Amino acid sequence: SNPLPQEELSLVSPGDLTTFQISTGLPLADQQIRLLAVGAGDLRQVTLYVDGQALASLDAPPYQAWWPLAAGAHEAWAAGLRQDGTRVESVHVRFTVKP
Repeated sequence: SNPLPQEELSLVSPGDLTTFQISTGLPLADQQIRLLAVGAGDLRQVTLYVDGQALASLDAPPYQAWWPLAAGAHEAWAAGLRQDGTRVESVHVRFTVKP
């Protein structure tokens, strides 16, 4: 038996309460983290959000996109549309980027 709850849509990266550090040795434009969501098979679209802004809308897995690091506290989540048009949303994940 699987001890994890079978959520219809989960944001698996970044992890909740993760802290990232901006590196002085790399161009800021090159410093990005991957957002990755996994969902049930009946999803026709998944949109990834950071701080309320849509980062990417994807109609097939992998549901992933890259987000450029910005200092501060952030919140990310995924929202999906099922084939029948009903909406499902993942748990919101909080993460921090240190300057």
